[in-house]
Amino acid sequence: MSSLVSVGRVAPVPVGPGGTKLALRLLCEATGAARISLFRLTPEGDFEPTPVQWIGDESLPEVDVEGASRVLAFREIRLLRETDPPSGSSPRHTLYVPLVAASGAVGVLVVDAEPGDQFDELRVRTVATVSSQIALAIENATLIRTLQGEMERAEAASQAKSEFLANVSHEIRTPMNAILGYIELIEDPETPSEDREMLIDGVRRSGTHLLSVIDNILDISQIEAGKVTLSVERVSPEDISLDVEMLFRGQAKEKSLQFEVKCDENLPPAIHTDRARLRQI
Repeated sequence: MSSLVSVGRVAPVPVGPGGTKLALRLLCEATGAARISLFRLTPEGDFEPTPVQWIGDESLPEVDVEGASRVLAFREIRLLRETDPPSGSSPRHTLYVPLVAASGAVGVLVVDAEPGDQFDELRVRTVATVSSQIALAIENATLIRTLQGEMERAEAASQAKSEFLANVSHEIRTPMNAILGYIELIEDPETPSEDREMLIDGVRRSGTHLLSVIDNILDISQIEAGKVTLSVERVSPEDISLDVEMLFRGQAKEKSLQFEVKCDENLPPAIHTDRARLRQI
């Protein structure tokens, strides 16, 4: 809270995120200014080309970059007097007030008086008091935006982790189910002996695939950094298809389903790709 001193009254002004425009309006009324403009600094330290807010004269104000920069450099209020007023007009006085918060300079407040009017000590002190509150409000608003951005990034990261865990669960469960299915078939006394070697090979292939999945999980730090490394090698698409068939054959048999892989005759004998990731797909 801050107080704007006017003739015979004190007006409380809450200056917080969203309260800046109200503070400028009341400050304009209390000081009798023709116009008050708020110019903010960009993260790079330059002035934004147009004011964030302005009250009073409806024409779009422009900042005197040189004067505003001097004000910020010396961290002091400066009164500028118009040196070449229009013919027959009184010179206009303008206050340049630095907006400095705990984190540093955040902008400049420009207060234009009516032509011929001058700022007395009370009005200058009033502007200075409210300006410090406005600087704090800008700093708080920036902090809130930063926190909101961090919250959004944290929520996105949480969502990504949930999706990752769901994918990992699927990737591990598929070869593990295949291994368990093959073991049950191997233990089944009705399984023909000539099929056992094929089933053992299925266990071996599924185990190898499971190891590659675990290796990828252990390599998650690279995935998070966007640096996934592909291991490109000469691979037979037909072999990959047979690997997939081996993964699901046991589960299909348990459900009395027929699972077959038919390879097109135009399928190339070999391609260059990442074997493990193609198999996952």
